[in-house]
Amino acid sequence: MVTAVVSKVLGEVDSKISALQHDNASLNDRIAQLELRIDILEKQNDINNQYSKRNCLPVSDIKEEQGESMDSIFKCLSTEIKVGIDIHDIDNMHRLGKPKSSSEKSSTGHLHRTELGKSSSLIVQLKHSKILERVFINEELTKTRGEVYYHARRLVKNKRVQSAWTSNGVILIKDNSDKVHRCESMGELVKFN
Repeated sequence: MVTAVVSKVLGEVDSKISALQHDNASLNDRIAQLELRIDILEKQNDINNQYSKRNCLPVSDIKEEQGESMDSIFKCLSTEIKVGIDIHDIDNMHRLGKPKSSSEKSSTGHLHRTELGKSSSLIVQLKHSKILERVFINEELTKTRGEVYYHARRLVKNKRVQSAWTSNGVILIKDNSDKVHRCESMGELVKFN
């Protein structure tokens, strides 16, 4: 009689365990589907955010002056790098971050660029400027792409790849065999380690 009772109880437990295992497998499948959907939505969100930044050019390390005019800063920058951009080609200019003392470097500012401002000659000419040699103009990247680009530059520094740059929000890497790769996520950098 004890054996019959134990067999019945074990049969019920086995049945419940089997049902729970089935439910667990179904939930794991659902979680995997949701994680995939989240990944797709995050990538699409990053694409949309990068598109909204397509006309922004962060300019960093321009010394802040008391009572400065963004127009005069722009005119100095435009004259120094010898790029024919008119003040009317700029949608918006502003400083970012807290004001700094005159002895500190400035916070970053933004130039909202038009077609004229998209030229890569801005960056090349700025490198040869004597007045603005420590000023940098870059593309504005999303946080995700900024992290990928940061790690791509570290790969260059560690001589794992030849070079890394951005073009219209896309991170490009030239490997040591002169092949150019497009990278949009940290996972794509793994092959260079």
